[in-house]
Amino acid sequence: MAIQHKRRIVNLPIIIAAILFCLTLISIHLSSSLYARYSSSANDSDTTRVIRFGDITLTEFTSPIDASGNLVIIPGVTIQKDAQVSFTGSEAMTYIFVEVSLSSHWQMTDNQNFSINDTHLQWQIANGWEHVTSSSSEGGKHIYCITLAPNETLTNHDILSGGEIAVSPYITATDLAEMHGVYIHLRAFAIQGNGFDSEAEAWAAISAP
Repeated sequence: MAIQHKRRIVNLPIIIAAILFCLTLISIHLSSSLYARYSSSANDSDTTRVIRFGDITLTEFTSPIDASGNLVIIPGVTIQKDAQVSFTGSEAMTYIFVEVSLSSHWQMTDNQNFSINDTHLQWQIANGWEHVTSSSSEGGKHIYCITLAPNETLTNHDILSGGEIAVSPYITATDLAEMHGVYIHLRAFAIQGNGFDSEAEAWAAISAP
C-alpha cells in the first residue's frame, strides 16, 4: 500500500497525514513550517519578494497489513516501513526536522536506535539525520535534523533505516498484549535556516507554543 500526502508550504506548521497505530498500527504525521524573510534590493530599499520555498512530502509503504490496512506483527517477520521525506529545495539554507514521538514501550538505546524489551521490536534512525535533542530515553520525543544548502533538494530520504522494523521470532501472545497501545508518531518540518545560530535554535522556533 502506498500513501502520499503533499501540501504547499505555508507560514504555519500543517499536519499533512495521520494514521493511528493501536497495538500494531504505526501512525505517521507530516507537517511543514517555514519562515520567509525580506530580500534587499540594490538601492538598499526593502522589497517584498519572498524567497522561493519548495514542497515537502512524505511517502509510505507498509507490509504486512490486514484487510483493514492495519499493520500485522508476525513473530520473526520483518515489518517493511518505508517512510521517506522529500523537499524540492529553497533559495535559502534550510533545516529539515523529524520529530519522533514514542509510546513508553520504546527504549532509546543510543541516539539512533530504539527497541522494545531489547529485542522484541527494533529499528534505527536512517543515516543522514543528526540528533538534536530527546525528552526521555523511554518513550518521549526525539528530534533529528538534516541541513540543506540553498537550492539543495532532498529526495526520498528514509526516516527508518532500511525502512524496516525487526521483529523477534520469540514474541508471544503475552508479549503482544503488553505492547497494547504501542505507537510511533513522526512529524516532518522544513524551516529557513537563515537567522538561526543552530539547529536547536531553529527547532525551538518551530516548537514554541
